[in-house]
Amino acid sequence: MYQDKVLIPAEAIKLAALGALVMGEMTYSDLARDIRHVVARVVGPNLDLLGSSLEILRLEGLIRPKDGSDNVDDATILVVTEEGIDVFFNLMSSGLRVPMDETGRLVYFLKLRFLDCLDGDDLLDQLDLLKEFHQGELARLKDIHDTHGRGSLDASLQMEIQQQQSRIDWLEALEKQAA
Repeated sequence: MYQDKVLIPAEAIKLAALGALVMGEMTYSDLARDIRHVVARVVGPNLDLLGSSLEILRLEGLIRPKDGSDNVDDATILVVTEEGIDVFFNLMSSGLRVPMDETGRLVYFLKLRFLDCLDGDDLLDQLDLLKEFHQGELARLKDIHDTHGRGSLDASLQMEIQQQQSRIDWLEALEKQAA
């Protein structure tokens, strides 16, 4: 994790794997396929994000075979350990940078994907974090608009500003439901 509590690429993949297993057990091959699919669809082919192995998570004690054996193959059913759940919650609490890079886009997607795995204060904290991110993005876009927003750029920036405000409104509605 970077000093500003933003995830590095390997931690984003760890979040993807642990979150998928928090949602339910999966075979080794299904988990690997799920992670590859998410990364490819959210950020495109990226060796930095696809380089880490599920085997490392197993060696760290974050995931394990459901049957408790040491032998792992493509059909082995994996589950998340208690330590893995703790790491999942820690990774979910990570921050997001404005503007977003590829890893940030992936982490944002994963936070939304696994939002339903949270409840209580964890959910409210996450919604607040996401709302703060969009407020920062909204301020950045308004500054660009105020300085350079003329012609076609003006219309494009107005659409992006409306989109950020809509996301803030959506997150506030989720906060009210969760409170």
